Amino acid sequence: MEKISVCVRREGLGEGECDSGKEIGSYCPDMASAPIRLGLKFANGKNVASKVILSTKFGQLDILTAGITGRTARTGDEPPKPKPWPYIEKGYSNWTFWIDKTLKRFDDNTRLITVEGPPAVGKSAVARALAEELEFQYFPMVTMDYEYINSYGFDIRTVDGKLPKACQYCDERKFISNPRDENAPAMIFALLRLKYEQYIDALMHVFNTGQGVVLERCSFTDVAFADAAARVGYLNKNERLGYDKHRNAALPDLLRPHLIVYLDASVDTVLNNFKKRGLGEEKTYNADYLTELEDSYKRRILVELEKHAELLVYDWNTPGDVEAVVEDVERINFEKYFIDYSYRDEKMKDWRFEKDEEASELRWLYTHTKDILLSNFNVPLLDCPRLYMSGEDSYVLDNLRETLPGYKYVDGFNPDLGDKIMLRNFSKRSRTLQPCVTDYLVGKTPKPSGPARI
Repeated sequence: MEKISVCVRREGLGEGECDSGKEIGSYCPDMASAPIRLGLKFANGKNVASKVILSTKFGQLDILTAGITGRTARTGDEPPKPKPWPYIEKGYSNWTFWIDKTLKRFDDNTRLITVEGPPAVGKSAVARALAEELEFQYFPMVTMDYEYINSYGFDIRTVDGKLPKACQYCDERKFISNPRDENAPAMIFALLRLKYEQYIDALMHVFNTGQGVVLERCSFTDVAFADAAARVGYLNKNERLGYDKHRNAALPDLLRPHLIVYLDASVDTVLNNFKKRGLGEEKTYNADYLTELEDSYKRRILVELEKHAELLVYDWNTPGDVEAVVEDVERINFEKYFIDYSYRDEKMKDWRFEKDEEASELRWLYTHTKDILLSNFNVPLLDCPRLYMSGEDSYVLDNLRETLPGYKYVDGFNPDLGDKIMLRNFSKRSRTLQPCVTDYLVGKTPKPSGPARI
């Protein structure tokens, strides 16, 4: 925990003045009152979050802060942390539930951060740099590669010409070239499910290792893209309502993030960045689409999530200094939401555990029952025919899959591809991570995502 002093304004003094004559919010070595706990709230400035300005009847205040610390700010005398549980190899069994406590690995850096913003503003660079400095696990942005490339490396898009139209793929590249393709709604729904699955993987990692996570976009904010797609006609009314049915069925099982970093940029800036990338994105993600995307983020999503999470907003029309973002993250006092009962309201309530069993139950949920959680997307949408294929088309697809590498049986049970199934633990199926995510967690080189990322 770090102890700092700041200047505050006493009643009766002029604007910007304090007893010592220092600037409001500046560092002050003098101390005139007992320490208090105070959360640091930031507003948007020119790339860097603004100073903290305190208005109180007291003079100088000592503020005790405790929060995330990056590797540069660490002193080296932090208490040792238990080793991460090897959940990828061992899962999380009933026996482990009782012998391996969950909260013993939690500390000030056990946080889930998501980096958000419009397309083409540099979220990937910020998320990677943030994760590197904080020594968090980085989860890259979800793409349709996760859907079409299986764990054995086979890309089913290569046999697209052998399939009926309703069974053919639609990924980001195809969506850019023809956003009104009849399979485009299925892609929008698939991205929600894939982000949901990745978020489960992120929570799984947090609960089993205690390490923080940085996500590039998440399932809680994906609705902004559904709103934008509906506005410009890429989704019809029934599909937009159906999206909310799936979202409302799935999201209550997830814990909301601790912190959202939003990189703000104007519509004109995003369109100019599209032109620089040269992928033709500006034709699909036009001004109307981007305007609705911005409105949905700012008027709906961030307003709702800010009730639970801390929020940092930056003007990123001109990319700023990531070090300043790191410094702002380190200044946020998360501890007050878990120690000080006066702050025990909606904010951070998902992450407050009275006893270890509560955290261990969630650890079990995310590690061992992922398939059950994904069944939330089985809510039938009978008035959305573009999301489904006919029985005849499905028959063609199933027969073709039987001949493709890695599709005849579930992951890990394909002996023709080298899988050894003798004495195999059959319960591991529900613990299968997305291949791209697993590559990051075990240090392998991930499969490249397509260039048409938004």
